[in-house]
Amino acid sequence: MIKFIIQGCLPTLNEYTSANRRNKYAGAKMKADTETLIAYHIKTQLTEKERLTGCFALEIDWYEKDSRKDFDNVAMAQKFVLDSLTACGIIPNDSRKYFTEMQHRIFVDKLNPRVEVRLIER
Repeated sequence: MIKFIIQGCLPTLNEYTSANRRNKYAGAKMKADTETLIAYHIKTQLTEKERLTGCFALEIDWYEKDSRKDFDNVAMAQKFVLDSLTACGIIPNDSRKYFTEMQHRIFVDKLNPRVEVRLIER
């Protein structure tokens, strides 16, 4: 199992949609900035040996500041997480050939919002 933690909250679907509607570059900038943040956490917490070459399952625990955001609105950021994992070379690809299942859970932690990501090789 590979595990890492992203401190803070990631953009929601509503925030990403709003950025895309604001102008044609805002959404792309939000995605790039978010993936840079995620990549930072990956690179500082994982070693070169922590790589998956076969099929894997993804488990994400979302710790939000409060319970105001819809579950699916929060979980949309899995796209940014998977793209960052691919860019950092932790997973070979996020296609269905490798990515076989996922589980999401959402909690409230007012003092320490974060995203806990686990990859389990299958």
